[in-house]
Amino acid sequence: STSTRGAEVELRRHGPPTMAAPGNGGEQAGYALDVVVVQHPNGRLCSSDWHVVFRGSSAVAGGITVWLNGAEVPAGPMRAPAAGEPAVFEAETSQAAPSRRLPPDSTLQELLAAGLLRPGRNELAYHLPSGGGRVLAFLYLWSSATPVVVFDIDGTVTQADVVGHVGQAIGHSFLHAGICEFACRVHSQGYAVLFLSARPLSGPTGIEPTRRFLFHVSRDPSSGFGLPLGPVITTPHTSTVSALLDELTHKSGIFKKDALRRIAALYAPDGEPVRASADGAAAASAGDGGGACGPCRAGTGGATDAGFGATPRIGEPAAAAGLFAGFGNRSKDATAYHAAGIDPSRIFIINDRSSIVRWSARPSVAVNVNGGEVNGGNAK
Repeated sequence: STSTRGAEVELRRHGPPTMAAPGNGGEQAGYALDVVVVQHPNGRLCSSDWHVVFRGSSAVAGGITVWLNGAEVPAGPMRAPAAGEPAVFEAETSQAAPSRRLPPDSTLQELLAAGLLRPGRNELAYHLPSGGGRVLAFLYLWSSATPVVVFDIDGTVTQADVVGHVGQAIGHSFLHAGICEFACRVHSQGYAVLFLSARPLSGPTGIEPTRRFLFHVSRDPSSGFGLPLGPVITTPHTSTVSALLDELTHKSGIFKKDALRRIAALYAPDGEPVRASADGAAAASAGDGGGACGPCRAGTGGATDAGFGATPRIGEPAAAAGLFAGFGNRSKDATAYHAAGIDPSRIFIINDRSSIVRWSARPSVAVNVNGGEVNGGNAK
């Protein structure tokens, strides 16, 4: 409802809930990606991988228990095949090894029926045996009717790629002015928000410090808004050097494309991933959603009606579901969004002048994030 969405926006003025807040789990025994589960009208539940890696060799022997919102998941224990390798469920299965990072479908149904799996954000915890430590992550249960807006982090939420890393290290956000309120208002309109980054899973800029940075450090000074809660997806790299090499060799764009295609596949009725059509336009499972729309919606005179300082309009959430829109700061972000099925009219680049431009090879309309002067520009 409108009042509920307003309450969500107001909540983010004061930070996330204190119970199970992201980044407040203390010292952790490893690293885990957030999980997305999509519920379909026929009751089917489609989940992304439950990807968790423990430090050292303590988890190799197995016996890792999984807990959801304080209750043990009845899927049997997990084990790590080798030190630094993602854990898998120990239950006998005919599925290939990568699929063993998913609990059985029946387990998700049981958790839902018992009221332990709830719409929105759920706390997920992986516990080593004998008090050997735990790893916290979050599971987001979304309806298959939920449209998703993707935000890159470095250079999109933050002012520049390097500045984002430096700011996190010193506890300073260095954000584009107004980005937190902008994202909150997107969320309040019924969109789910997903944060996608080519950062590594572990290390100083790994997923746990990134959650803390997004949901505890990042805040608009003028409005007091923080970022809305949403899943955080990073690369599976446990080495900062490996993630940096991917960035330098442009493999990070491939990672983002593949990660988003896996999310898009959760929405597909037949479980098939979204694929680009022969003419290069992606066949988006989200549907069209009304053509040229966005925070930079162009009017008949080429002007725009919203920037970061105003309530954004990126289409009607009821018109489409799945991957609906994406914000990045580089062309490789836009290319990844397009390849994953997001319509080009809903792909936006935030440049180093804190202006939003619709991704296109043609001149596009730009709006200063503070609602300032409208200028022509190119999203490159």
